[in-house]
Amino acid sequence: MKKIYLIWILIFIILFFLLVMTIDNSISNNHIDDIMDISSCKILSEENTHGGFHGDGEYFAKIDCSSLDNFDRFYKWKKLPLSQNIQEAMNMEYCDNNKCVSTLDKYNIPKIESGYYVFIDRHPEAKNTFDDTDLNNRYSYNFSLAMFDNKTKIIYFYELDT
Repeated sequence: MKKIYLIWILIFIILFFLLVMTIDNSISNNHIDDIMDISSCKILSEENTHGGFHGDGEYFAKIDCSSLDNFDRFYKWKKLPLSQNIQEAMNMEYCDNNKCVSTLDKYNIPKIESGYYVFIDRHPEAKNTFDDTDLNNRYSYNFSLAMFDNKTKIIYFYELDT
C-alpha cells in the first residue's frame, strides 16, 4: 500500500515540475536589458510569441529613444548595413494565410540609411556570441538583434528562438 502512495506522490511531483517549467518559459524572456538600458526610452509597440515548454518564438519591440541625451552607446555598435548572414536570417519568409513576408516586412522595419546594430548569438553551439558566421548553418536560431536608426532615434529589437 505504501508503494502506491509513493508512486502517486512521485507522479504529482513530476507533473508539478513540468507545470512550473512550462509557466516559467512562457513568461517573456527577451534580452533587451542584456544589450542596452532602455529605461529612459519608450516602447512604441511590441509583440511576443514565446511560450510553451521550450519557449520558442519571436519577440519584437519598436523603441523610441529620442528622449536620450547621449547616443554614444549606440555608436559603439557595428555600423549598418547588416552583415550578409544576418540579412539572410532577417529576409527569411514566414507564410500565414497564403501570404509570405520577411521578418523585416512582418514587423514594418524600414531600411535604415544611417544607423548601428548589435547582434548576439545565443545558440548553445555559438563559439562567439557576437559572431554571426555560423548563424545560417544550424537547425535552429537563438539570437537577438537591435538596430538603431540614427535619424529617427528608434531602436528595432528582434529576438528569435526556434
